[in-house]
Amino acid sequence: MALKGDTVRLEVEFLDTDGYRIEPDEVQLNIYDRRGVAIQSTSLGDSNRVGEGEYYYDLVIPYTVEDYITYEFIGTHRNHPVLAREKIHVEFV
Repeated sequence: MALKGDTVRLEVEFLDTDGYRIEPDEVQLNIYDRRGVAIQSTSLGDSNRVGEGEYYYDLVIPYTVEDYITYEFIGTHRNHPVLAREKIHVEFV
């Protein structure tokens, strides 16, 4: 759970089908509201890279979000899409 207006660190580790880290091309982060509508899209670069196949992004949860957001890290590896997607429940307390 996250609070509206708070900062959360989103992290991803891209793995191949054998569980080894891979370095995707053109990593992007997409944020969706509960209806699946994109509310933010950000290209990630070296400043967001932790190591091979590992990225992070510090997101401020918008006050306009209701119930939850879904975030998605996406890139390409050997001309195939690779992605990770998770949901964060959001409250105003």
